[in-house]
Amino acid sequence: MKTSIDSIVAAIPDLLFLFDEEARFIDYRAKISDALLVPPEVFIGKHVREVLPPDIAALTEKKVNEVLSSGQMRVFSYSQVLRGALRDYEARMVPSGEREVLAIVRDITGQVRTEKSLRQNEARLQEAQRTAHIGDWEWEIATNKVHWSDELYRIYVYKPHEIAPDHGLVVNAMHPKSRNEFLSAIDAALKGERPFEMDYTFSRQDGSVAVLHTIGQVLRDSSGNPVRMQGVVQDITERKHAEESLLLFRNLLNRSNDAIIVNDPATGRFLMVNDKASSNLGYDRSELLTLRTMDIEAIFPDQATWDAHVNEVKSKGHLILEGMNRRNDGTLFPVEVNVTYMTLGGTDYMVAVVRDITERKLSEQALRTSEERLSKAQKMAHVGNWEWDLVTNQLYWSEEVYRIYGAEPEQFIPTFDAVGKVMHPDDLGPFQQAVHAAIYEGKPFEMDYRLIRPDGSVRTVHTIGEVSYDPTGRPLIKSGTVQDITEQKKAAEKLRQSEEFVRNILDTVDEGFIVLDRDFRILTANKAYCRQVGETCDAVIGRRCYEMSHRALRPCYEEGEECAVRHVFETGEPHAAVHRHSDAKGAILYVETKAFPIKDSTGVVTSVIETVNNITEKHLLEEERLKTQKLEAIGALAGGIAHDFNNLLQGVFGYISMAKMTLDKKEQSFTMLEQAEQALHLSVNLTKQLLTFSKGGKPVKKKISLRPVIENSVKFALSGSRVDYRIAFDEDLWSVEADEGQIGQVIQNIVLNADQAMPLGGTIAILAKNVRAPQKGLPNLPGEGRYVKISIQDSGIGISEQYLSKIFDPYFTTKEKGSGLGLATSYSIVRNHGGVFDVVSEVDRGTTFSLYLPAIEAVKDAPEAPAVPPGVRTGRVLVMDDEELIRSVAGEMIKALGHEVEFAEHGDAAIEKYRSGGEAGRPFDIVILDLTIRGGLGGKETVQQLLAADPGVKAIVSSGYSDDEVLSDYHKYGFAARLTKPYDFEELRGTLNTLLSK
Repeated sequence: MKTSIDSIVAAIPDLLFLFDEEARFIDYRAKISDALLVPPEVFIGKHVREVLPPDIAALTEKKVNEVLSSGQMRVFSYSQVLRGALRDYEARMVPSGEREVLAIVRDITGQVRTEKSLRQNEARLQEAQRTAHIGDWEWEIATNKVHWSDELYRIYVYKPHEIAPDHGLVVNAMHPKSRNEFLSAIDAALKGERPFEMDYTFSRQDGSVAVLHTIGQVLRDSSGNPVRMQGVVQDITERKHAEESLLLFRNLLNRSNDAIIVNDPATGRFLMVNDKASSNLGYDRSELLTLRTMDIEAIFPDQATWDAHVNEVKSKGHLILEGMNRRNDGTLFPVEVNVTYMTLGGTDYMVAVVRDITERKLSEQALRTSEERLSKAQKMAHVGNWEWDLVTNQLYWSEEVYRIYGAEPEQFIPTFDAVGKVMHPDDLGPFQQAVHAAIYEGKPFEMDYRLIRPDGSVRTVHTIGEVSYDPTGRPLIKSGTVQDITEQKKAAEKLRQSEEFVRNILDTVDEGFIVLDRDFRILTANKAYCRQVGETCDAVIGRRCYEMSHRALRPCYEEGEECAVRHVFETGEPHAAVHRHSDAKGAILYVETKAFPIKDSTGVVTSVIETVNNITEKHLLEEERLKTQKLEAIGALAGGIAHDFNNLLQGVFGYISMAKMTLDKKEQSFTMLEQAEQALHLSVNLTKQLLTFSKGGKPVKKKISLRPVIENSVKFALSGSRVDYRIAFDEDLWSVEADEGQIGQVIQNIVLNADQAMPLGGTIAILAKNVRAPQKGLPNLPGEGRYVKISIQDSGIGISEQYLSKIFDPYFTTKEKGSGLGLATSYSIVRNHGGVFDVVSEVDRGTTFSLYLPAIEAVKDAPEAPAVPPGVRTGRVLVMDDEELIRSVAGEMIKALGHEVEFAEHGDAAIEKYRSGGEAGRPFDIVILDLTIRGGLGGKETVQQLLAADPGVKAIVSSGYSDDEVLSDYHKYGFAARLTKPYDFEELRGTLNTLLSK
């Protein structure tokens, strides 16, 4: 068995030494002669000081004593030059027997070099980001995990141990405008609509505000789905300040653990395993001994692959390879396998020393990732980093620097002298002086210079750097960044030229132009404005606008004028206003001012552009034109009224004259008086139309159903006409709150127009339906909600375009007959009902009038009021009116109805008579009060005092102003009924009978 153990130990790649208590070599294992280049017998019996270098021998002797005195393992590392190369080793010493020490020595040169390379690249990456003020980020979309570099934490002024990186923190700290733009840009990038690049404003934790520039790209899977986003953030508020490095890496390298496995070459079955193999693979020892190599080693998918592997090891005797082991939970991890084929006692064995190289693989991947990340970050930001070793004079360039210089790495060796050769001759001297001042005088190094690329193109670059010194003050390394700013320089020059070009243009126009700050001070002004205020431009700059334009000591808005500039500062929206003030000579000027905002990157208005245009001549001409139009309209209205009233009065005078001539012929005289009465009714209709057309004519509204109103109005208007009609209603047509008589008048007017438009006959289509606003195709209605649309369509001659805009003007008509008040009155009625008109017409094709009335819930038809019983009692009536004629006529009609009547000229007299009548036991049953009394108490005030004395008073309001609010809502003011002048005998009889019957 000892032979078997010896053979197994011999297969281990580590060096094994056995020391006695005096630190002498007792025994050894492994291929020592191959490793140390000396025969094995050199060690046996020798003291460590006789064989090893002094420093290593002293360290070994010390550790032997510590192990023997403590009984505990000791681990230490050391370096030794072998085969002309420096190698690194790790030694583990453990007690063996009573006074012996076993040393296991492992060659860790590769691991040390990997770690050193990783640290160097990590330090270089951190230094590059710190110098360039650039932080990087990475967002795993599926897991929503976010990675921030150290520099990004510093840019945001957060500490890594205080907060987990989260895009939500960044979004919440952004200015609202930046936040919406940022979210939209992220969404567009994920959808592949456009690359992700933007500036945004960020409120830092310490209260400062930074403007940051970020660039990112989306990485997708094979199906095109976004997997993650990665990019960089650069603080463009303080470009010249650097804080710390790019990235904080976790320590991925730990002590490696080796597993030892002995298996059967034929089947691959495990024959022996150590504890480390069990822990690495996640199995109990007993479970592991039931498995084969193919069960845990991914590179052997089947028996044939295993057999080929066994044959290769058998032929070579020894093989080192890498593979993937599978743990009990199914996860894979990389391993380095040192396998040896051996025969013991006639039996073949495969001995494998399996080393977990997960940390090494992760370290290598991390190194590649960091290098790729740095390269991508620099490429996206167009910033490269460089490092100049001042001791060796070696110069390092990142890939982006090569791209900026237009050079290929294999064709251009970066040196300080080589850089000088491609630099523009005029910039070489200043560059060398700046470098010398930075290294030997400690001055900051930052400058722009031009370089000439191999293709002959000239680029302008910006470089910044700093020098590192040793403890004695000797300069060691100069490092920094370089950025191609050619396009920025061109843009700046174009901007300067553009500003100069715009200034020249503004100075040539006649319109005044100024820029104002929040204190209303003039920042710039063109020559036209300076001429307007009669000052030189130097005298204008810095002065307040109201001092120059208005020659006032306080802002114009404090004087009651509208200020366009103030409106822009308050709302951020452009605005216009007209001002009236004096010019430099004292003459009155009218100027139109238009103000436009100038905003910063956060959307805040910092200043305002204002144009000042002299419109005095235009304003005066417009006033004259409006005066002329008003006079023309008044003339047309007066002429129309005079014409219509003259016609009506002709009938009244004519029939009354005829009645006087035929007094002896009663029937003829009565007929003539009836004709005169009809003419008077027509004159009443004309006054109603005039009141409706004017500001007044308020409707007396109640809830009505439109169906009977439309049907009756259409039948009445078309009685005796050769034109037919067709009416259609929506089921459950909504009701409206309206004046039934006025709406009927509108329908009649439009239907009459349609009838006259079809002299040869035809059919008028009337449609009433329910609509909701807003809705496509509807006109601009007063508000949202429900409306009833009434459309009246004819197929007549139509209305030409030149007349369509005038059809609602009073006394405008193209007909030989008619006053021209019909449509004007209709328009006023619909407007007073909160509705609108819409007209569509085509010559020779017909016209459609549509009116929209606000709708309410449908109402049931109310039953007709019962007729007043014929046996109504007589009563006492008090009439108050300031016109003797009205009192006389009303008295005669009331007496003719069998009632008693008394009179009062004003409210005070009416109140006194009502009081005294009650005290005398002869109270008044009804009081008729005129609404308007010249020089006295009117009906509205009188009824309030009567009600205070007698809540049961029955008062009738009477007035010739049908537009008065008291008439349209008389119950609200305490009246029991109303009589609109002029009223006739039957109307008076019905009103009195209704009140006396209650």
